[in-house]
Amino acid sequence: MTVEKKLAEIIASKCINVKALAEKADVKYQTLARCLRGEQELKADEFIAVCKTAGLDLNEFLAA
Repeated sequence: MTVEKKLAEIIASKCINVKALAEKADVKYQTLARCLRGEQELKADEFIAVCKTAGLDLNEFLAA
């Protein structure tokens, strides 16, 4: 499973609003939305910001 797919599943399972998450993480909504659809990868700093903002443990992605 890709990191993007795992991130999308976690966000969906926690019913996190993607637009609000992108705004709080200071990531463009279009960038995050494309990532969650598997069309684009996030830069490392964007990925970390999204995870921290959503309260996700980065260790969840080590096996992704």
